[in-house]
Amino acid sequence: MSMKYISCPLCTGHMGMTLPGMTEHLKRKHLLLTSAAVLAGNMFANSQANEEVWIILKEFDQKNKEIEYMEKSKIAALQILYEKDVAIKKLKEEIIELKNKLVGTPPEAFQEI
Repeated sequence: MSMKYISCPLCTGHMGMTLPGMTEHLKRKHLLLTSAAVLAGNMFANSQANEEVWIILKEFDQKNKEIEYMEKSKIAALQILYEKDVAIKKLKEEIIELKNKLVGTPPEAFQEI
C-alpha cells in the first residue's frame, strides 16, 4: 500500500496525510517540538481548525525568516566592527612606530594613546 502525500504550503516539501506523517514533517522541516503533534492533530479536527493551523504556521514561518534576517544583519555588523577594530589597532601600532622614530623629542612631550 503506497502512502499518500500532500505538499506543504510553507516549504513545498511532502508530508504524509496521517497524523504521524504531518507531525514528523512539522518537527523535521519546521523545527517544532511538542506543538507539532497538537498542530497536526488540529489539522484533522475540522476545516476551520485546519485553516487556523496554517495561519499559525505561516506567521511562525514569517517570524523565523525575520529572525534569520536579523541574525545575518547582526553578524554583518559584528564583522564590520571587527574590521574597524583591526584597523584601529594597526593605526595605533603605526603611531607608536612613528613616535619611536622621532629623534630629539623627549618622551614627556608625548601623551599616551
